[in-house]
Amino acid sequence: MDVLAGVSEESRRMITALEMTGGFRVLRRFQPLTKFADYESEQARAKAKLAMVVRSRATGSNPGRDKLLELGYVVVRFSAETGTVYEVDSVYAGTEAAAAVPEAALRAAGLTAQVVRGTAFDEARVNADAERCVVVICLNAETERHFLEARFPVFATKWFSSAKREAPWLEFNAEAPALGVLASSVGGYFLDATPVRPALLEAQVLVDLLARRTPDGAQVLRRELDASRVPSWRVWAVDVGADHKRALFERGYRWNDGASEDKPIKGWQRLVESLDAELAFLGAAVYAEPMSIPVEKVTGLERYSDRQGEVNVIPVVSTTGTPAGNSPRPEAGAGQPQPGQRSAAPAVASAAKAVAAAAPSSHGRHEQGQGTRGRERVAEAAEPDFPI
Repeated sequence: MDVLAGVSEESRRMITALEMTGGFRVLRRFQPLTKFADYESEQARAKAKLAMVVRSRATGSNPGRDKLLELGYVVVRFSAETGTVYEVDSVYAGTEAAAAVPEAALRAAGLTAQVVRGTAFDEARVNADAERCVVVICLNAETERHFLEARFPVFATKWFSSAKREAPWLEFNAEAPALGVLASSVGGYFLDATPVRPALLEAQVLVDLLARRTPDGAQVLRRELDASRVPSWRVWAVDVGADHKRALFERGYRWNDGASEDKPIKGWQRLVESLDAELAFLGAAVYAEPMSIPVEKVTGLERYSDRQGEVNVIPVVSTTGTPAGNSPRPEAGAGQPQPGQRSAAPAVASAAKAVAAAAPSSHGRHEQGQGTRGRERVAEAAEPDFPI
């Protein structure tokens, strides 16, 4: 992508001369594009998929109380094989304020009461666009997905990806996944110095960044989708003695009382990227005899939401007294306890009705650093429910 497209030859020479001194880097003002690459063939055009790149703002940070205030998105056509972004299919920008909006929320969104009063989202348009797309990409899906689903239930059926966590920004040595930082370090341009940028403009910036290539030549979007397709696992350590609780807490496990419908299993739980390593840890440090525990699979259909995902009972092979890490990984769903093996089935039996009633999903918030999710495991085969 030529960031100097449209710049005169004389200006190009001046920019080159400045940058060759090593003391300057010239940035240009961001201008949204509608086309990023040519289709390789008519077959490629016919096979192109649609992705919705979203930025949104709400009246607060509590999805149960606050409302979606501003929504901007860009629907783009892309290659599922290579991750090449071809062109913009459609764009949308809107606000909604059925009731008075707190002044602090308006300031945070860069809006005024006069601008938003009485406005409403084009619900039919948003629903139709979401239905057409195979993936929804947000900068901060960890927070944005909750508000999108609360306002537009269609988003609960979509595969979500978080550019903040799953795109390969670290390969560009970006200091932080903040949009302004990424614009200069990855895109080579600057954004106008306004307190708050419109949501649509930020979505357009994110599209531009996803359409670029990494330093080794891979498409940024392809790398993000590769990371997104790798499942995470919520591991539930149940029937644990008091002498092991400290080890679980220091490992990152947190207690769940099983009282909520979306997390009905009672026990210590932790979301992990490597199921192999976690089963080995439990077998070496927690369980002194064979044990079967609930393991919840988390994919982009549930990730960053509060819904429970597919739960299987998985055996843990105790390796107490032997080197950890030698525990074979069982097939998900093949967790029938063997003779002499304790089972966590009672712990999940009480949750069966809640699991069956809910769409497969999970409380998919993550704590790892930006741009790292699934990077070490992207060579794994795509999950059967991955939509691309």
